Amino acid sequence: MAKYFKQEMPDLRNTGEKKFYYRMKVNENIDFDELVRRLTYPGSGLDKGQVVQVIAAIGKQMSLEMASGNSVTIDGIGTFRASVGMTMPKDLTGSDTGKETNARSLKVTGIIYRAASQLVRTISSQCTLVRDKEHRLRKSPYSKEERIGLAVGYLSDGAHPFMRVGDYARLTRQSHCAASRELQEISRTPLSPIRRDGRASALVYVLSREQL
Repeated sequence: MAKYFKQEMPDLRNTGEKKFYYRMKVNENIDFDELVRRLTYPGSGLDKGQVVQVIAAIGKQMSLEMASGNSVTIDGIGTFRASVGMTMPKDLTGSDTGKETNARSLKVTGIIYRAASQLVRTISSQCTLVRDKEHRLRKSPYSKEERIGLAVGYLSDGAHPFMRVGDYARLTRQSHCAASRELQEISRTPLSPIRRDGRASALVYVLSREQL
């Protein structure tokens, strides 16, 4: 039995209109060891060591195939292929040609997975859905000016030389999504007291030089 809930969507365009979508609630994450344990139950006829070796070999071969520009399809599971993205600005200076510069600016950034239709049908036939409570967006009790003030106060403390999105979300009592969007907006504002530093997983927010 699985639970689903209705999730309120953020109002990105500030229209004042509330929109919702449905999501399945994740009860727990089944890690590798637990998955192997469930596969090799007594009477399954499967050897734990062999199952571990086969799964590891599949993962290794899949990475080699996708690194070579191939997609990989596993019957009953789906198709996997690598995606690429920018790692540095395109306007690099140097003697490299445009083609070489573009290649240097790209790297594999993720894996795109398309589920097999048979897998979707099988999951649907085995799944009994039960409604869970509705999930609404957390509204901050502070105004935007107050939220900026809280962030500046946090960064002005010597114990906090930088601030992550999660820190701002806790300070201002917003959802992570709303906090991330607002920090991006604040940091792009001229004469903002806060600027962004780093990128991707290393992205943090710090006081602008004028505030130091």
